Amino acid sequence: MISAFLLLLCNSLFLSLHLSGGAGSFPKPLTAAQEREYLRRCGEGDMEARNLLVEHNLRLVAHIIKKYYTQADDQEDLISIGTIGLIKAVNTFRPDKGIRLATYASRCIENEILMHFRAQRKLQGEVSLSDTIETGPEGDALYLSDVVGEDDTSDVAVLKIDATGLTPATVGDSDSLSVGDSVLAVGNPLGELGGTVTSGIVSALNRSVTIQGTSSTNTMSLIQMDASVSPGNSGGGLFNMNGELIGLVNAKSSSSDAEGLGFAIPINDAIQVAQDLLENGYVSGRPYMGITYIAVTDAQTAAQLNVNAYGVYVVDVVQGGPADKAGLKAGDRIVSIDGTEIAQKDDLGTLMQQHTAGDTLSITVARDGQMQTVSLTLGEKNASNTAAQRSANN
Repeated sequence: MISAFLLLLCNSLFLSLHLSGGAGSFPKPLTAAQEREYLRRCGEGDMEARNLLVEHNLRLVAHIIKKYYTQADDQEDLISIGTIGLIKAVNTFRPDKGIRLATYASRCIENEILMHFRAQRKLQGEVSLSDTIETGPEGDALYLSDVVGEDDTSDVAVLKIDATGLTPATVGDSDSLSVGDSVLAVGNPLGELGGTVTSGIVSALNRSVTIQGTSSTNTMSLIQMDASVSPGNSGGGLFNMNGELIGLVNAKSSSSDAEGLGFAIPINDAIQVAQDLLENGYVSGRPYMGITYIAVTDAQTAAQLNVNAYGVYVVDVVQGGPADKAGLKAGDRIVSIDGTEIAQKDDLGTLMQQHTAGDTLSITVARDGQMQTVSLTLGEKNASNTAAQRSANN
């Protein structure tokens, strides 16, 4: 049973959230130094530090529950249950275990939600689809994982778990794929149907697709296939008919008019990224500008941002980054780079894929009604400046 104290704390946290920032807003994530300090104080019994750790990780709850609720009525219940899991995580977290608080808290939040579903099943005498998310028919164990490295550009992360006796997938060669080849997608659609298999064919190779990441808009070269994929499939495997892993499902078309438009990261690309993450903690050579940006393509967005021209605008500049050193400022409209017009977010993402760290770009921007050209030398994207860009984006 959930204690009355936890329920009261949970409700007060979300009441404070809505009153302080408006619906849908969250406190900014803590810096690594702040988190260490609050964890130290929390370990000494400081309740204020404990509450701050909870409040600044509430966005984890909002992110995780998206996998589980299918109706608006479910959302509030799952928010409360997920927040209780977060509170328990903060209360029981041990920094000496070598994993991050966010990693540990994510598992605790999910476990709290799963226990809720199992309790519902027992009360209703029904089999909950959610039972299959974390345990297989043989009662497979749960594992805590730590993030070794992650790469927003490719949408690939490397996780570490403490486990033995697991059977790895047989890895194939994505370069050997041809249009028309049959493939199988395995995933967890809607966060409820673990182990679902759908079939299709490879519709296209090296398809350029623009995806909004956590800190930037990225253009990726992907496998296009028509196997049915849904929210929750992301991260699942794409297999050839020999049972070999040849891709990682990561996207589908968001258009309601589009059917059979799924995408996967080629496994050869994913392995190269993973090797770099293991060796360096980041993917070497990736270009880094140190900006967040938005494409203004309609009158409503232009009015909201109080701008009078369509185009790609700089939203924020990371202090000390390449863009900052070159003199770019928030509010600048990027007109062209090396003479190539930049009119949409895809234009910038595609152009960045053609460059590596160390390249120098000539960037023309519109600022205060005047055209200015600056010279920007691209930095190398790594774990440190990616975190700084995320902070700027928040």
